[in-house]
Amino acid sequence: MVLTDTKKTTGGSTKLPKTATSFYSILLIGFMLTLIGIATLSLGKRKKAA
Repeated sequence: MVLTDTKKTTGGSTKLPKTATSFYSILLIGFMLTLIGIATLSLGKRKKAA
């Protein structure tokens, strides 16, 4: 059995579908929050030591 794509593009558009956009956005937000947490902890320890 041969499977064929029945969807045809119109107008020559080669725009990619939005599939993994939210995953990478959430990953970026998590990375930024981690960096903020590390900076906060290190600054807090530095102030207590001084």
